[in-house]
Amino acid sequence: MELEEKINISFPKRKTVTVSFNDSFVKIDPFISVNDRMDTIRTYIDALNKADDIVTGYVFAEYSLILSVLDKCTNVNIEELKVDDAIESGLWNLVKQELKNYNSLLSDKETVLHMINDQQSSLVEITELMNEFMGEISVTSKFLKDGFSKVSDKIMEVLNHVDSANLDDLKEAFLSFGEGLSKLEDRIPGILTSGEKEKEQKPKKPGRPKKTD
Repeated sequence: MELEEKINISFPKRKTVTVSFNDSFVKIDPFISVNDRMDTIRTYIDALNKADDIVTGYVFAEYSLILSVLDKCTNVNIEELKVDDAIESGLWNLVKQELKNYNSLLSDKETVLHMINDQQSSLVEITELMNEFMGEISVTSKFLKDGFSKVSDKIMEVLNHVDSANLDDLKEAFLSFGEGLSKLEDRIPGILTSGEKEKEQKPKKPGRPKKTD
């Protein structure tokens, strides 16, 4: 195929634009490079995150974007430049008009902000699910612990009083333990059985009174 024969392309050197501003000549690079766009967006996000509140963060972030573009695309010294002066005097608007891909920078910034928002929303959902899960584990662990404890106590009672013990008590203990496992199944379906989760827990059966000699 003809397309398989590749050729090398040479591009003309990008020319700066020179504009007159208050008896000075401002040189402008009309194209914001990929690296400069990434650095500017990082600066924007940093300013947004470091502020104490969202309003302050937004204003600082917007100002940081202006300063970053002026620094990377013009010969203007931004060390002592006030953003309000750059905007009010018309300097910023003058520079913006000469930038061919300034809108691409804004579009990239909005895309990154949406991605960050989506990540934060996902983290919140995951955190809530984890907290809910750990809460369920805590509750079900108590059911298991109570069930095992009751069974253990009854077994020891039978062993210590074989002659007088009512074996029905041991049966009752195991039934109670089974109820604890059923509650575990209610909270985490599928662990013990494949049945559907019940909406309400069944009340425990009262233990039978022990027979006396």
